[in-house]
Amino acid sequence: MQGGPWATTDGFTTADLLASARAYRDAGASVVLLWGVEQWLQSPGWMTAGRCAISIMRAGGDACSG
Repeated sequence: MQGGPWATTDGFTTADLLASARAYRDAGASVVLLWGVEQWLQSPGWMTAGRCAISIMRAGGDACSG
C-alpha cells in the first residue's frame, strides 16, 4: 500500500493514506505491505497519519480523523 507521496509527484495526501487504510481494511486484507514510510520520519503530520492508518487496519476501528 502506498504510504507516502511519490518523491517527484504531488497529489497523495495524508487523507489519501487514511482512505487507503480503510479500503484495505474493508477488503479484508490479512497482510498489507507499506512503502514510502521513510517520509513519515521527516514529517509529524505524516507520522500521525501513518500511525492512524496502521491502527485502522489492525483494529478495524477508525478512531482517527482525516
